[in-house]
Amino acid sequence: IRGFYCDYEKRLDTFIIILPTGSGVFCIDTSDGSLVKSRCGGKSMGVFESRVSPQLFNNIVYVATIKPSGLEAYNFLNGKLLWRKDFQIGKMFYAGKEGSNPWSNFIIDKKKKIIFINTGSPSDKFALRDSENYKYSGSLLALDLKGNIVWQFQEHKKDTWNHDFVGQPILSPVKINGKDIVITL
Repeated sequence: IRGFYCDYEKRLDTFIIILPTGSGVFCIDTSDGSLVKSRCGGKSMGVFESRVSPQLFNNIVYVATIKPSGLEAYNFLNGKLLWRKDFQIGKMFYAGKEGSNPWSNFIIDKKKKIIFINTGSPSDKFALRDSENYKYSGSLLALDLKGNIVWQFQEHKKDTWNHDFVGQPILSPVKINGKDIVITL
């Protein structure tokens, strides 16, 4: 697990941790470690594994998942799934190792309302046979807050060397030629 989200919830007068796990994401009260019953539906949000820090913005919790790879959005108050964007092609899983997993933390540009997320490459030998399995792999994806891909930068069209992007994308405070910049490594 590469982090968790923690912030002060004014209406509850407490700090809440939004913790990714191997079986969904949980809202935890920092004062006693209990599940927060009045947020996140009082149980897990989702059932898929998440290895990166969820993000909370405008009462929506955004969660990157692996196995299957994708991005989900949940209502922070009741825990209901609002939408899911799959980063895999079709519904066939390659021994639980389908490609395009978001291994690194993602970031939300709150001003432009865009989510920036890095994806990896297919890791299973069967996935390597079909170039369609690379559609979202090895990429920096920009999604709107409804889960639609706005644009994609793909480093390699068929990355069989596992050269994944690493780290969280960075929103540059410096503009180049008057344009906002996002940096990935």
